[in-house]
Amino acid sequence: MALKLLHGLLFLLTAGAQLLVRLREDGETLVLITTFVDRDLLLRDKPRTFFIEEHYRNYPAILTRLTRVGPNQLRDMIEAAWLRVTKR
Repeated sequence: MALKLLHGLLFLLTAGAQLLVRLREDGETLVLITTFVDRDLLLRDKPRTFFIEEHYRNYPAILTRLTRVGPNQLRDMIEAAWLRVTKR
């Protein structure tokens, strides 16, 4: 994995340059790679923590409010994203 600063934005990428996590411009929101099924469950169960915008509607990603997600859940989600992306 590599942490990169591209166009002033922070990205966490696999060795093959696939996106795992991106810190949005507001510094308070992460874009996390997930599955559509997991995304739907998170949106239903924790709408104050997780949300989606039209730009990401057709992409397996979810927006995460850093002030509302716990460190263990965040770690688990990043690890799951890494496992999903590296299995391709």
